[in-house]
Amino acid sequence: MAVASLSLPENPDELRAFAAALRDRYEALEQELYAKTLHIEKLKMQLAVLRRARFARPSEKLDRQIEQLELALGELEESKAQSAAGQEAAMAHQQGETTPVVPPPQKRVPVRKPLPEHLPRERVEHPTACVCPSCGGTRLHWHR
Repeated sequence: MAVASLSLPENPDELRAFAAALRDRYEALEQELYAKTLHIEKLKMQLAVLRRARFARPSEKLDRQIEQLELALGELEESKAQSAAGQEAAMAHQQGETTPVVPPPQKRVPVRKPLPEHLPRERVEHPTACVCPSCGGTRLHWHR
């Protein structure tokens, strides 16, 4: 329900009903924002536990779990910020203020760091086989 597209009723009883509907919508958005905040805190705690475990014993599996949790956390924080911005815009519009300009989303920070520039780079190209290892022919093909 877009607040801008609705016309305000003239009748006081209808205005009360309209205000109650807006309050209910605001409370629902507030509860959604609270749930997202709790989920983010839970993921942060899991991430802290996994980081501690990673330094206790090295494991590639833990590193993958940490990367996945960091990505999920970033997405949840983005959606939480968008929800909060939408809620603020709705409240500002309801109070008769102009709609605020929402800043563009920030670029995601890469999870892995690039290799240092001082490391040597070497390109290796392997020649293709001239003879089929299965039949000895010069034309390579798939054998069943």
